[in-house]
Amino acid sequence: MTESTQHPFVGKYVLCRCYSAGVHTGVLVSAQGEQAILKDSRRLWSWKALAGVALSGVAQNGLASGCKIDTQNPEIALSGVIEIIPCSAAAEESIRGY
Repeated sequence: MTESTQHPFVGKYVLCRCYSAGVHTGVLVSAQGEQAILKDSRRLWSWKALAGVALSGVAQNGLASGCKIDTQNPEIALSGVIEIIPCSAAAEESIRGY
């Protein structure tokens, strides 16, 4: 992807899984290679999908009870991003309201 090409998920609420920084959600501002910038981000310290067993389940269905979700961060730059998953409206509501 060249610098002039915008990632198709920019502007969407997404879930990012990183090699060593864990799992973060937020609105994707930019993504280039293994770098991503999120606004209104939250770190999912310990998570369990409401339905499903993987992060895809979190992105589609939201969070089950008993998760540990950190406070909202205005902006974060992530490196080592290996997965970006757009979240459904229900999942976004679940994560933002947790």
